[in-house]
Amino acid sequence: MQDEIIRYESAGISFGRKKVLSDFFLCIPRGKKVLMKGKSGTGKSTLIKILMGFEKLSEGSVYYRGKPLSPQVAWQVRKEVAYVSQDTDLGEGPVKALLEEVNSYRPNREKMKPEKLHMFMNELELEKDILDKNFENLSGGRKAEDRDFNSSAA
Repeated sequence: MQDEIIRYESAGISFGRKKVLSDFFLCIPRGKKVLMKGKSGTGKSTLIKILMGFEKLSEGSVYYRGKPLSPQVAWQVRKEVAYVSQDTDLGEGPVKALLEEVNSYRPNREKMKPEKLHMFMNELELEKDILDKNFENLSGGRKAEDRDFNSSAA
């Protein structure tokens, strides 16, 4: 499929002897959003880490833009997809200050204008007051939601 960005086929994830995911299929076409919801430890973050080449599937295959995952394809994914762990300590202070700092770096300067930020926040159904909240007081999941606007597979 030409507009396919990400595809997992018969994917399986095991942690030691514990199988947390098996026979998983997912196809994400260009421009579509997917919400992965589940209990902690069920492999949601690991699926992204696998796509980026940081971890490997226990079984099955993953494709990016129609190409099977390889070190070269993982490198391309890393150029196009941002991943920030929920457990990362990014500092203290208002979320807005953190985003302003990230957007001040030369590669990011033209990527996130205020209008675009508000558009992404609306698409992700985030409250506007989240920008004024202190980052260190948000839960790991909320921190990840607040950073998702920087992640895009297309």
